[in-house]
Amino acid sequence: MQIAIVKNDTIETTGELNEIFSNVSFPVTGASQEWMTENNVVPVTYWKDYNNATQKLVPAEPYLEEGKVFAITVENLSDEEAAAKAVIAEKQKLQQFEYTIQAKLDEVAKEKDYDNALDTASYSNSTNETWKAESASFIAWRDSMWDYYYNAIPDIKNGNIEFKSFEENMPTVSW
Repeated sequence: MQIAIVKNDTIETTGELNEIFSNVSFPVTGASQEWMTENNVVPVTYWKDYNNATQKLVPAEPYLEEGKVFAITVENLSDEEAAAKAVIAEKQKLQQFEYTIQAKLDEVAKEKDYDNALDTASYSNSTNETWKAESASFIAWRDSMWDYYYNAIPDIKNGNIEFKSFEENMPTVSW
């Protein structure tokens, strides 16, 4: 446990509790709050609340703030960092939609006892007319699903389509 010795609102030293107090035997649960107060020990905190969209946590030399010792500061993202974060967030958002489509394709294929979407589509040239027809219907539906997604991308990026609405309005298969 990282701690600081604080006297008269000044950090005198920081380090591991067991190293600074190497001659003290602590219970498994660590030093009690009473013992820490008596010995001017304050835990070092490595977390602060921040806005993940516009800020970042940056390691810092320990400092005292409102009776707590922090070894982290909150800084605003640079324009470059904010832009990179926005690109990553957009890619992750689009991936969520893509994964949902692929999962739906596989789910529907399994309802007809195919292994997955790829397996279903592979029957497009089957000599079994039932499988061939199912494959053709599935491929048409699969294509409509991806068309639906690609046409929705601008609205997804702009936040005009929420995930739940997108999912509720996906095309349905017609076997």
